[in-house]
Amino acid sequence: MLNRRAMVPLVLAIFLAAPMAYGLTIDGPINFVIGDGGNIRFDDPTVTNQIRAVNTLLRLNNLQYDGGTNRGALAFDCQAGVNMTIQSVNRYEITYLVETDIILPVTTYVYYQNNDNSPVGTNTETIVFNDATDVTTVTTVGNSVTVTLNYANLSGIGITGLEYFLSIFPLIAFFGALEAKKRDLISNRIVVAALVFALAAIVLLVIRATGA
Repeated sequence: MLNRRAMVPLVLAIFLAAPMAYGLTIDGPINFVIGDGGNIRFDDPTVTNQIRAVNTLLRLNNLQYDGGTNRGALAFDCQAGVNMTIQSVNRYEITYLVETDIILPVTTYVYYQNNDNSPVGTNTETIVFNDATDVTTVTTVGNSVTVTLNYANLSGIGITGLEYFLSIFPLIAFFGALEAKKRDLISNRIVVAALVFALAAIVLLVIRATGA
């Protein structure tokens, strides 16, 4: 007969194996242990409609952190002997705390469905992005290290190809209008209109980069 202590990992194993079709709120000192054996925690109430293991990471679908917007699917993992506490999840930025007694570099893993490009990190030793799995592997050194993964950069901002060209097209049009004005091919009114579009493009890019 199973005692109470033996039931806890059994219930957690069933919990992770069976995807959930309804909303679940994670609120309190709950440690999730997956893949590499470290503890994954959430600093604030987190809502998800599905929890499962994907590529040995703890994946939460339709994640809403601390009453925020639905951020899609995110997944986390860390090596044994490490506590990984998620502190914030924004549109283009994730912050988490790494606590450990291990002196050597320790490893944490992050998957962010809405940002499937390599992020820029702070307080990190190395960052390696896997194009096949969209998983970012981060190494840090020391205890109580706050890691920020910022996807709002030219490689991870989420605008590539045609979308990126369309974002900066007003800037191209403005400089083209200036050149045309020098040759007296257009009027000042057209130059002003091009300037307005260019300024609007800059504002939109700034808003997108800050994750608003």
